Amino acid sequence: MISKSLLTAILLVVLPAVPATGETGKAPLKVYEPFGIALALSTNTIPYKNHKTHDTSLLVPLIYFENQAFFINGLEAGYKVFEGRHWRLSTIARIRRFNPPEEYSELGEDKLDIGGQLRYHHNLDSSLDIELMRATGDRFYGQIRFNKKIRNGNLILHPFAAARFKSDDFNSFQYGLDEEQISACIDFTLGIDGRYFFTDHVALIGGLSATLLDPQAAASQQIDTDWHGEIYAGIGYFNTPNSTRSWEKQKNSFIQIAHGWATISSVVDFAHADVDADVHNNQLLYIFYGHRVVDNLFDTEIDLYVTPGFVHHIHSYSQTQTQEYVLAVKAYYPFKTPFHWRVGAATGISYANLTPFVEKRFMQRHNYPESNILAYLNVSLGCNLGDLFNIDWLKDLWFGYNIHHRSGFFSSSNVYGQLTGGSNYHGFFLQYHF
Repeated sequence: MISKSLLTAILLVVLPAVPATGETGKAPLKVYEPFGIALALSTNTIPYKNHKTHDTSLLVPLIYFENQAFFINGLEAGYKVFEGRHWRLSTIARIRRFNPPEEYSELGEDKLDIGGQLRYHHNLDSSLDIELMRATGDRFYGQIRFNKKIRNGNLILHPFAAARFKSDDFNSFQYGLDEEQISACIDFTLGIDGRYFFTDHVALIGGLSATLLDPQAAASQQIDTDWHGEIYAGIGYFNTPNSTRSWEKQKNSFIQIAHGWATISSVVDFAHADVDADVHNNQLLYIFYGHRVVDNLFDTEIDLYVTPGFVHHIHSYSQTQTQEYVLAVKAYYPFKTPFHWRVGAATGISYANLTPFVEKRFMQRHNYPESNILAYLNVSLGCNLGDLFNIDWLKDLWFGYNIHHRSGFFSSSNVYGQLTGGSNYHGFFLQYHF
């Protein structure tokens, strides 16, 4: 059964996306909703003793988006509970990197923290955030962060400074690896993010940050350094106020429902039409909402959608029911032969509260640690049912086949490009545009 949290999540995105209506005969409204998508190579230093490496590198998909009630900023997303001239109160979720040594693989890897954020805007280019966050296992921390924005031609810089107030439970898990008790204390972070636009929409992105540990964490038997950091660089596409999207395309949103079956085949196998069924017959159901953010990408017929989704992995004799939450960007390219078709491809982030069986089996076979947070990929081919059956009232309905894939962007166990990893499902969907 679809939970109330799913319905709430959909409403939070759908309602702000509906355009305001003007008087009859007026031109369609022009809407600017900041959006960007990027791919970055991120390297994090590892502060733990006995780790197989001193740093870990991975490719990370990053999504940026904001409308009246919802925002996505890289690996953070939130809902605006209240927003005034200077103040904004939000609920937020944020991915936190966590890479323990192999012998502590049962602690898992990257984590999803949830909490609240109060932001004070001093002006358009500076703000102060006060946050209270809950990590897995009811471990809490608070953070105060100052943000600045500096513009110089095509260069945009975002320096920041933060102080994180960690509870003893959080400190003991993060830096004592749940074996050593570490008292509550404060650590400090300095960093800067930047974008350099070499065309109107394409930018080089990058950033670096360093965290100075508190004396208690630095003295842990698990830690061999008193600081750790991150550096990343990549390339991204960003819209601008000059590329404001209009509502002239009447159908700006969609709802997609689908059913899929697990397979032991890889994404590469799909390309060769070699699909082997999972003998345990594990299945899933899902629902996605799509909100169009880019028309005619680079003057082509490709449209981009921000698409959050809820996936329910059905209970079977080999696995308990599992909930998966996805945030992605999907591109659609239309063609006609003689019916209207669309090819779709999506990339984003997937969080599962439990590891699906087909994925767990793969990880165990290759001695990889499990991760709740993985990359999400989706490929689809759909046909317009109105064209297929020559029925006007079906013009907004599409039927097709798709592939649902999770793999290790966020896990040091997998290298990006190893599309045989993780888990794969294939199935059929219905998609309604409105």
